[in-house]
Formats: sequence, C-alpha cells, structure tokens
Amino acid sequence: MIFTRSTEMKITLAPEQEDMLSTKDTIKEIIRENPDTVLAFDIYQADELIGFVLVHRFEDRKYFLWEFAIDIRHQNQHKGTQALIEFIEFMKNNYDAVEFTTTYIYGNDHAKHVYEKVGFIETDVVDEPDCHEVNMVYYVYPEPEIVALPKEQWKDTIVPLVTRSDDYYDFTIDPLSYDGCTIRIERKKAEKEIVHTPEEYDFPDRLYQDYRDKAEAYGVVSENGELLACIEVCVEEWSNRLIVSELWVSEGLRGRHVGKRLMDKAKEIGAAQGRRAIMLETQSCNTKAIGFYLHEGFEIIGFDTCCYSNNDIARREVRINLGYFFR
Repeated sequence: MIFTRSTEMKITLAPEQEDMLSTKDTIKEIIRENPDTVLAFDIYQADELIGFVLVHRFEDRKYFLWEFAIDIRHQNQHKGTQALIEFIEFMKNNYDAVEFTTTYIYGNDHAKHVYEKVGFIETDVVDEPDCHEVNMVYYVYPEPEIVALPKEQWKDTIVPLVTRSDDYYDFTIDPLSYDGCTIRIERKKAEKEIVHTPEEYDFPDRLYQDYRDKAEAYGVVSENGELLACIEVCVEEWSNRLIVSELWVSEGLRGRHVGKRLMDKAKEIGAAQGRRAIMLETQSCNTKAIGFYLHEGFEIIGFDTCCYSNNDIARREVRINLGYFFR
C-alpha cells in the first residue's frame, strides 16, 4: 500500500461510523493548526484511495493514532488490518517511530479485533461518567523480556535509584492532643529541582540483602548482561504481606510500560502465595512514582517523618508507605 501526505479526509464512511471519528471539517482544521506534530495520510492500494490515517506525535518517535478509517467500499475485506500493519512499518522506516498508542470506545469489538490482530495491547480502561475508553499501545520493537534474576548471580547488585522531581508532597502535622490532631498532605511545586542519588547514603539499594526474607527478583537484562530494570519482592510472614523492596526502570525503558509489567509480576506472586496485601515505600519527593503506584491501585497506609533524618519534612523526603489489597 502507498501512503501519501494529505490535508483532509476524502474517504466516505458508513453512517454508523461517522460518530466514531471527527468530522471532515474538524480533521482539516487539526491538520492545518498542527503542522509540526500532526501527520495525515491518504491510503492507496494500487491507484485506488481506500483509507485515511492521522497520527499525532506527542513525544520523540512516539505517536498517537488519532484517526484511522477505511472507505465504505473497501470494508470487510481485511484491508483495514493490512493497511495498519503496513502503515506502522512505513512510519518505522520513514519517521523512526518506536511506539503507537490509541484508544477505542469500550464495546467497539471490531476496533478491538483489528488493533489486537495488528499487535496492540491493552494498557488500561478509562471508566468515567463521560468517557468509557480502552487505551492500547503498540511497540514497534519487541517488548523487553522480563526474566528471573537468580540470587546466586545478582546478590548485592546495586540498584541505581535516582529521584528527580519538580514537586513534592508537603506534610503539615498538628501536635497530637487528647482530642486528636490534623494531618495535611499537599502537593506543592518545588523552588528548584529536587535530586536524591545513591551517593547521598552509605547504604545504596542492593538486590537480595540478607535481611530480606524469601526474596525474589525479576527484571530486564541487556544482551551484554547489564541490568536495565528490576523488581524485588520479599515476604513478611507474620502479617501475610508481600513487600516490594526494589522497583527500578532505567531511563531508556521508561514510557514502555515496563514498570507496570514488573508490578503485574509482583501482584501475580502475591496472589499465588495467598497474601492479603502488597506493601512498598517511597518518598514524598518521588511524585512520579507515587502517581504510578496510585494508578496501579495502591493507597496510602502510613508515613514516617524521621526515617532518613530528623529533618525529613524540610528535606522533602518523607517516607510514605503504600498498600495494595487483594480483595
């Protein structure tokens, strides 16, 4: 198939499909107003126009599949699936694309079938009063394989955790009295970037430390044996909880849902062992990690304002404990 740049959508849709795409006028306006980030193409088979596709570059080499449709005269002939497969290859070769994301309305089984056949995978479902969509992603290159990290090979491997953040959660705690107290946790913008590195401490994070009971570790390893991502879990038997003691993804793998896949592994282990909850700790300045954990279903279960020093609130590095409950 041939993909040629376009400034408008020229194909004809089935009447029931018109509500699933933007109007032709809207598409034309989107293309005109976003020349640096929006790419639109007519899809030809031989000399015949059969479809239209529009993508939005939201990050370097990453694209959102905004609109994709096959002309009514060419539907139900498997041309949509083939066109999308060839378009992804076209974008890879001509625009160095590495990832595509898209959404479809929940219940649109035809769209789901096409995307899954091409190789898209579901990442999450947005279920809100005015929005019920399924988010999907396609990696142009194979997903990094998650493998077991045996203790005999990986014990004492340093996990190079670095926290960089422009905001933080501030703690205001009134003195505890007979009647109780008020605790307020508020996200605030930092005056300058907050950075914490392993060099600050004499005890950098390591895999399989001796005090961690029944630890298991999994991760992504490069072809030359370099650790690129990892998760370690251990058991707290007396409380029947699984502890995520380490979770780290290298810069090059971020944005590829490796963290989610590693957390899914922890949830799988916890469920298989019959644990009642998963617990982990993070820091009040690690807002990106906190956002990820909340999205994964964790909730706050406690905090420690003097875990790392006697001045953790002022240092904006309060230990926060988060829990995921198996229900």
